[in-house]
Amino acid sequence: MMVKANPFEDGIPDAISILANSNNGGFQMSAIVALGEFLEIGKVDVKVLEPLVQLLKSSNIEVKSLALTALNKFAEDDQNKSIIARSGALVPLLRLTQSEDAEVQQGATAVFRELAQQKDSGQMVIDAGAVPVMLKLLKPSDKEVRLNSAETLNQVEFDLKNFHKSDTTASELVHSIIALSNSDDIREIQQAAMAYVVITHEERFQDEIAQHGGLESLRGLLMLTDLVLVRFPLLCINKISDDAKHQARLVDGGFLDRLIELLECTDEDIQDLAASTLFRLANNSELGRAAVANSNVVERIRVLVPNSPPEIQTFMVMITSTLIDNGILRRRLIPLGVIDIFIHCTTSSSERGRRYAANAIGKVVLFLSDYQPLVKAWGIPAGGIHGFLLRLLEDPDEMSRMRGIGIILSTLDSKNEKMINMVKNAGKLKAALRQIAQLPKNTTPSKPTRKMSNLFGDTAFNVQMSSLFGDRASNAQMAKKALNMMEKGKQ
Repeated sequence: MMVKANPFEDGIPDAISILANSNNGGFQMSAIVALGEFLEIGKVDVKVLEPLVQLLKSSNIEVKSLALTALNKFAEDDQNKSIIARSGALVPLLRLTQSEDAEVQQGATAVFRELAQQKDSGQMVIDAGAVPVMLKLLKPSDKEVRLNSAETLNQVEFDLKNFHKSDTTASELVHSIIALSNSDDIREIQQAAMAYVVITHEERFQDEIAQHGGLESLRGLLMLTDLVLVRFPLLCINKISDDAKHQARLVDGGFLDRLIELLECTDEDIQDLAASTLFRLANNSELGRAAVANSNVVERIRVLVPNSPPEIQTFMVMITSTLIDNGILRRRLIPLGVIDIFIHCTTSSSERGRRYAANAIGKVVLFLSDYQPLVKAWGIPAGGIHGFLLRLLEDPDEMSRMRGIGIILSTLDSKNEKMINMVKNAGKLKAALRQIAQLPKNTTPSKPTRKMSNLFGDTAFNVQMSSLFGDRASNAQMAKKALNMMEKGKQ
């Protein structure tokens, strides 16, 4: 005898239908059990689920609980999720989320949690009006209901585009997430962390987080040892730090020490986020710049930069460079090893990092009144200032060569005799300059291709170079000028 692939293709067996339509609770539960057993070998479809959906409306608590258990089991299979959502179950399920019976409420919210995990059924959950209901359910005392509701909301990303239609305000939602984050249950903490990531995509929620205690909650999450969890609050702080109006709260919120610790994390994504956040804090306001400078960030970066990944090195040089844009901070930070950081980054495999480092050294050379830090760094680390200049002069990129010549000219124009003599006695630098200065016979000198105003990011440095050559100059002209200055009064 051939067994049918779908035992329900001819409809629900009469026995199950009779049991399901009975007013006897025991018979109804037997129908649910029998339906579950048949579905172990059959295929779930809307028609098959009809008796189960009807039993969700039973006045018998035990029947409803058993029906919810069966529905949850079916919903675990991704193939069944959209079928369940189309079966007419969503309306009675929403009613059951308001049940006074904790087990029923847990079961109903668990079904929504399962359905929200798939895009199609998740959209049907939204369309059924489940999001406003789940928002309200973040507050009840029952932990499982809160968890199911939070996970459902996270899966459908809180339907933020329609959030304004709900009765829940943004501040109420933030307070609910704060409460979840303060739980002693790691599952609630996880859902809180994910919820923060979802809502911080919108500026209005960033404001609510900053103004209603969310930053303290995020700082607590940031202190966790689970790196998977730490990434969530770090993403949020990174977004919030991009807005200067939140700088004061972030600075006062005690984030800096932890962000600096995370620079040493073995997870490169976390390193990247921590470094990016520190840069934003330092770059977006003088308050943030001063706070970052007053931390131990320069000392830590100096230790970490040689062995950091290229993209992290780029952020490290960006952080340090923006700190020394302030003259007072520059005088205080340069003795802490700023130049070493920049020199290390000139050897980075990141082109962007090398460019930032070269620009930063150019600024240092221009603004230093005491060249002793440069003298000290002439040969070390990573080849020192000498090696850095040689790499620039030998670089095939015209702008890189121009940067190198510009720094040499600024150094020769300084008042530090020891530094001047080091440059003048550097045979490899002179050889590289001669090669740049030498023009082929019977050819027209190369046409200037760069404005001096593009040489470095710093305006004062550009003005100094422009005063020597005008606004445009070729590398050959600059190299000849440098060679002439090196030969004068050589000691």
